[in-house]
This record gives sequence, C-alpha cells and structure tokens, in this order.
Amino acid sequence: MIIKISKTWKNKCLAFASACMESNKHWYSKRNQTNETKIIEDIYIGKMGEVATYLYFKSLNLPCTAPDFEIYEAKQKSYSADLRQEEKHVHVKSQSMASSRRYGVSWILQCRKGDSDKLFKNCTDKDYISFCVEVEGGIDLLGIMPIQELFKNNLFKEPKLEYFKGIKKALYWNDIKKFIEFV
Repeated sequence: MIIKISKTWKNKCLAFASACMESNKHWYSKRNQTNETKIIEDIYIGKMGEVATYLYFKSLNLPCTAPDFEIYEAKQKSYSADLRQEEKHVHVKSQSMASSRRYGVSWILQCRKGDSDKLFKNCTDKDYISFCVEVEGGIDLLGIMPIQELFKNNLFKEPKLEYFKGIKKALYWNDIKKFIEFV
C-alpha cells in the first residue's frame, strides 16, 4: 500500500535526520558507517517509514502514537518500539529506494553483541514489525506482522554484503511476504 507523504512531513523528517545525526554518529561508526550524508539519509528514511505507518493506522481510524521527533543524546536513546497502536508495539523497518534497487527488497538489523537490535533481545507477543520501502512520492507499506513469526519461521538470513556478515542479519521480502498479517 503506497502511503503518500506530504512535503510538510518530508521536511519534518529531513530536519529531524539532520538534527540528530551528531548524536547517532557514534553508533553508526561502530557499524562501519561514517558517511554523514548516508547517516542522515538512513535516519530520514527510517522516520519516513514511521510517518507512513502512523498515517496508515490513522487512515483506518485506529489509535496510534505519533512518530517521535525529539532529539535525544546518545545515552538517552531507548531503542524501544517506534509506535504504539493500542497493545501493539510497532517497530518500523524502512529501506531506501536506492537500496531496494541495488539489493532487492530487504531490511538489515544489528545482531552484534553490545549493539543488537532490541528485536533480538526482548521480543514479546505484543511486538510487531512494519516493513516499509521508499518509493516515488512516499512509502510503500508492505505489511505488518508479529515479530515472533520471524523467529518461529527462521526468517533471519545472512546479509548479501560480506562485511555485514556476523554483525547484521537480513530479512528478505521474498521470504517474509507470505507471513504478512495485514496491509
């Protein structure tokens, strides 16, 4: 489902990404990512996915927390769910258009000790994942599903890029699409 993102939302996401890049640089450098333009783009695309997921729930008249645009210092970041929709803790994973063209539709998660995505640590039956991909004019919200399904069906794979192996895991659309719950 394509979610159109207004210029106002896009500008807000870009301003957020630019403003919080400094407080994220340390974590990105631990992940072998030091290009500041790429860091801003990654944060921007992630926030756009949150906006799209939020707008999706609102379009269905379902209560949902709004995306958080507060800038936190590195030590204040919680890495908890991006959105809450009633009892669901929604973790949004987003991919840029350039990345989807280059590597196929997929999402990368941190799995290195000390820098592991929260999804690998404390997943409950209330945790859901929203899969988003940037498209012309907005975000393609491909689906939302319980995170436990990813573990139950062993859907975490090794990434295609050699230098990500051992520190990241990949979720590939072709593997997960049959498990999507809604959208």
